[in-house]
Amino acid sequence: MLSIESLPYLISVVECGGFSAAADQLNCATSTVSRHIQQLEKDLNSPLFTRHTRKLALTEEGRIVYERGLEICSQIDLMESAVFNRHQEISGLVKISAPHWISENYIAPCMAKLHQMWPKLHISTTFEAGYVDPYLAEHDIYICVTKPKDSSLIMRPLNYPEFWCVASPEYLQGKPPITSPKDLQNHDILGLKRSNKHATWSFDHRDGGETETYNTSDAWFTYVSTSVGHKVCVSGGGVCVIPKAQAEYDVRQGNLRRLLVQYSCSTLDENQNSYIVYTKESSQSPRTKAVIEHLLNNINN
Repeated sequence: MLSIESLPYLISVVECGGFSAAADQLNCATSTVSRHIQQLEKDLNSPLFTRHTRKLALTEEGRIVYERGLEICSQIDLMESAVFNRHQEISGLVKISAPHWISENYIAPCMAKLHQMWPKLHISTTFEAGYVDPYLAEHDIYICVTKPKDSSLIMRPLNYPEFWCVASPEYLQGKPPITSPKDLQNHDILGLKRSNKHATWSFDHRDGGETETYNTSDAWFTYVSTSVGHKVCVSGGGVCVIPKAQAEYDVRQGNLRRLLVQYSCSTLDENQNSYIVYTKESSQSPRTKAVIEHLLNNINN
């Protein structure tokens, strides 16, 4: 039978990039992490990692266990929180620091449900540009795009949202067709800036092949809030890559047209991802824990 208690150790090894870093995050000995991984491999009768001198990589079986393990651990956390919260009075203020586009498209839509569950709970959202040390700053929860290097922090990965490449019918009228990412160089670009850097658009063809990228440093209009880019795009300002949640309604209404539908789009490079980050001390607060689990459940599902 699979040792479910060993799954968090596997997840931590993958997310931290090694056994020693995982041990630091879990506050245990490296030998303890190694023992749990060996137990999983024994239970499944399959190696989970390909061990190289400089790099630790998941086998195909390891990737399956990791992805399913994330789901299992998330469901266990939700179950524990549901039972725990039934006996708790969740109240007080929780401060969240998150990029504008995540706050607008993924935090805001699930706040009403949170308020219905915990009417005495108060939420404050802001965004601090650049690196913020969670141990020194004033927020309880941080959502960041770049993975923090401090392995003592708790980092929970978020599913990356779907983005669409769009433009208004008025803008596209009389313009050169866009059949591949290379065609974007002939168009007016609306570009997202993140931490004072132009976001690079990446395009993965659904039939496979190499990732194609477009550098938006030549964008005539740049923004840090996707709602601003969305409004300029709808008004005919050019081509934009914004979250599906923001673009879908206007595409259905005919105010925008989805472009390059044969590609999946992203504004993060392969080395970036989104994480909910918090300290071990913050996780001891019932109100902070309740908000974290609510965000994970809504954003990842």
